[in-house]
Amino acid sequence: MLNISTIRQDVVVAADEVKQLTHAVEELPEHSPLRDFVSGLLDAVSRGAGVSLVEQDKELSPNEVASLLQVSRPHVMKMIHAGVLSAHPVGKHYRIMFSDFRDFADRRDRASKHVAEVIAAADKRNVAALDDEAMTNLRQL
Repeated sequence: MLNISTIRQDVVVAADEVKQLTHAVEELPEHSPLRDFVSGLLDAVSRGAGVSLVEQDKELSPNEVASLLQVSRPHVMKMIHAGVLSAHPVGKHYRIMFSDFRDFADRRDRASKHVAEVIAAADKRNVAALDDEAMTNLRQL
């Protein structure tokens, strides 16, 4: 079973704990990938951001994907059935490869940025932002 370690956004981490770990990280070699990773984690926790740690070679359940995307499980299932999110059946259940999850999340981020750019451009020209064809093309981003 996959273990996703999460610190939710509403959880306060003691400043002393962050300070202790920061000191430990500073003892790692300067160009260490582990130092960079833990430093990024500490930065996010210090800002009060929620963070999750997922092993990349693992499979995710729809519930785990829903938690990472901050959407409902039924919404994840709709995306799977629509073919927007790749998944494979395991008995009566579905599993999503982490790489497929990242691919989906990256496409979603690109589509969101594109929509924001189109809306901003449309506001400047005072025209309709997206027609049906443009909305269909978003699935291909």
